[in-house]
Amino acid sequence: MLKKLGIGISVIFGLFVLAAIIVPLFFDANKFRPQIEKIVRDNLNADFELGNLKLSLWGGLHIGVEKMVLSEKGSGGKRPLVSMNDAQLVIPISSLFSGKPDITLSVQRPSIQIVSSADGKTNVSKISKADSSAPAAPPAPQGKSSSGGSLALPFELSFHIEDGYFEFSDQKKGTKTEIKSFDFDLKKFTLDTPFGFSFKSDLDIKELKDLTLRGHMVIEGKAGIYMKAGGGLDHVNLETQADLSGILIRYAKMFDKAEKVPLKLAVKLDVSEKNLKIEKGHFVVADASVDTTGSVNNFDAPIINLNIASSKFVFDHWQKIVAPLQDFDMKGTVSFNIKISGPTGNLAFAGNATANDISLKAPGIVPRISDFNSNLSFSNDTVTLAGASLKMGVSDLSVDGSVKNFSRPIINFKVKSALLDVDSLLPQKSSDQEKVEAQAEPQKPSAAGQQAANVDIEKAAAGPIATMKKNPIAKGVDFTGTLQVAKLRVHKAEITNLNTELTFKDLVVSLKKATATAFGGSMAMTSSIDFRDSDPGYSIGGEVSGLDVNAAMTNQMPMMKDTLFGKGFAKFSMNGSGLSKAKVKQALKGSGNFRLENGTWSALKVMQQIGEKLNSIPGAKDKLGSVIITGKFRHLKSDFNIASGNFNIVNMIAEMEEANSGMTGNGHVDFDTNLNLAGKIMVPGGGDVPGELRGPDGRLTLPYEIACMANSPCLKMEGATQVIAKAYLKKEGGQAVKKVLEKIDNPQVQDLLKKLSF
Repeated sequence: MLKKLGIGISVIFGLFVLAAIIVPLFFDANKFRPQIEKIVRDNLNADFELGNLKLSLWGGLHIGVEKMVLSEKGSGGKRPLVSMNDAQLVIPISSLFSGKPDITLSVQRPSIQIVSSADGKTNVSKISKADSSAPAAPPAPQGKSSSGGSLALPFELSFHIEDGYFEFSDQKKGTKTEIKSFDFDLKKFTLDTPFGFSFKSDLDIKELKDLTLRGHMVIEGKAGIYMKAGGGLDHVNLETQADLSGILIRYAKMFDKAEKVPLKLAVKLDVSEKNLKIEKGHFVVADASVDTTGSVNNFDAPIINLNIASSKFVFDHWQKIVAPLQDFDMKGTVSFNIKISGPTGNLAFAGNATANDISLKAPGIVPRISDFNSNLSFSNDTVTLAGASLKMGVSDLSVDGSVKNFSRPIINFKVKSALLDVDSLLPQKSSDQEKVEAQAEPQKPSAAGQQAANVDIEKAAAGPIATMKKNPIAKGVDFTGTLQVAKLRVHKAEITNLNTELTFKDLVVSLKKATATAFGGSMAMTSSIDFRDSDPGYSIGGEVSGLDVNAAMTNQMPMMKDTLFGKGFAKFSMNGSGLSKAKVKQALKGSGNFRLENGTWSALKVMQQIGEKLNSIPGAKDKLGSVIITGKFRHLKSDFNIASGNFNIVNMIAEMEEANSGMTGNGHVDFDTNLNLAGKIMVPGGGDVPGELRGPDGRLTLPYEIACMANSPCLKMEGATQVIAKAYLKKEGGQAVKKVLEKIDNPQVQDLLKKLSF
């Protein structure tokens, strides 16, 4: 029996050997070339060239294709779509005996070139020959053959592509993407059994002007397609690894990954007809990684359950990849984790991000920001920032807060600081720069220049305000923020116990309260800005007590340095609208009162010139030479109002330092600090005071007028001198008449002299 079997096998083997020798001798595969070319031409609107065909039966069935080119119609092969060389179809003898042939297609140097022309159509779409007269065949049931049986492959299929080339050109965009020298292997593809695959290539992608993708990549793994026993797809599983570390990725000046920086992806998942399970999703960039696990169930109404977590991203390493991090010299680490769950129509998000020991150089801030630590947690409708803190040189900040309801955000933040040294944070001018600026003559713009500046200011502000008013989220924001600073240094001044509360709601910004101790006194202020009207409206109110006025004015308005001294007390309220200086001048209104104690005012210092002026008045020199007037006062108080671009001083009363001396005044200071103040000075005048200059209390009442600029006032005494001279001349004339009358006996002459005006 065994002998007969051996003989049978020998006979079969001999027949195969004989066939392998005889068939290629008597059978020429090239006689089928015209038929194959005709089939292609009849079904495709393209040129087709097929090289020599070879047939061999040594070791199995070998069919060789020397060359194949499919190109655009009429191009004669000059505009190829697909071309290949040395293609081999191999079926080993051993697999024929197994009952499941192993078919391998090997192709050398295949090339695929797809071109999208200016009209948006590709060369691939143009080769189609759709036959509208033929009725469309009904679609076969998915997963089943026409006989209704299970879709099973009676063979194993393998592909081996070596040194392939793929190109996609977009003539409209002027871009080109190339995949060069790619090798592709698909090993023993069949159903219900895992099969392997690999892809290696050199990329050169130029789809975007600022994007560069160039370098070597490797993708490999295994997959399986599994069918149901009765037919139809049951599930597909995939396990793959992609190593893109050899690829250079550069996007403008934002992202720059060098060719040796690690970039890897590992995925393991299982997909069924309605479900997806992600067993592993591992993404690595540089020394950081992101891992994803979870599932998507019921594709008809998906329910998602995903967990995403990262390792620590070390900014010191990422500086080499993300350019802005390098610009800021950013250091420290950040990590995050996210959970996504629920149906797609109502997904639930939850997670947190943690920053540790962040430091960076911030533009415009002198010291390095350091020791930044925070924990950010978030869900569908809430973001909470807890324990955020940082240092900036000697300054420190801590922040806690939350944002709720993203469609109409409710925002609450609390900011605290033990020391906020603004002078050390911002670049400061040298003493030489300050001197040069102080000595420089300010140049007033022309009327046309000022008007143009007003228009520019309004345009610059109107755009962002209009955008905010149109944005439904911005319109719905409800913001509350508090600031507590134990010590604030700004412009070389020290402010302590600063407490503020700021709100934004219904397009209105409100400073609910702001209190602080500064310049030797206390301050409290409220304010608001209303963006609802075409011109934003604003209001400010406040109170100060015991303020060192010169220190405060020098700090806030250096040009007013040393113009006013004393302890200040004031209450005020103002309101107005507009963005430009012109509109502010027109609309600003306000009122209040102030009181100054034990001080001087530069506008009053010019009073010292009055003594000199009085000495030059005819008839008054010997009477007024002893009058002493200075700019010092014990108390100075006044009401004020703001209207028509002027700060109006109303009913000013001052008790001067000189014994039994005082002054009154009314006037204004405009927005350009032009000053006009007029009133009377009351000084002791003895018993020899003209009636016109004698006040109700018997003191000498001298008129005055002060003008020029608030920070450089000047005295206008022309009118006052005339009044005083006239009074004294009149008095002197009256005394002379009196002496004459005493010597005249004629009553008619006496009556005539008494009627004279002096």
